[in-house]
Amino acid sequence: MPKGFPKTRAELHLAGYVWVGVGECRGCNERIEWFQTPNRRADGSYPKIPISTLLDDTVTAHFAICPAREAFKRADKAHRDRVEGPKPEQGVLFR
Repeated sequence: MPKGFPKTRAELHLAGYVWVGVGECRGCNERIEWFQTPNRRADGSYPKIPISTLLDDTVTAHFAICPAREAFKRADKAHRDRVEGPKPEQGVLFR
């Protein structure tokens, strides 16, 4: 198995990815397929990744080609900022 992200559906399967379902990207409305990754998180769950099929039947992570990926990054950062709150100044940590 070559290193790096799998290039075909067969390689996805051999690498341990499990097909979960089909959806539509909220950013660009393209059809995506959801796959569960083979890597387990610290909490024991398995993350899911959106996959796009290209014209030559190769596959790629949808985030790599989505024209709206920057909007998702900004939204994710805004969400983290709301959840975590403001960071304390370093001097405050050592008083």
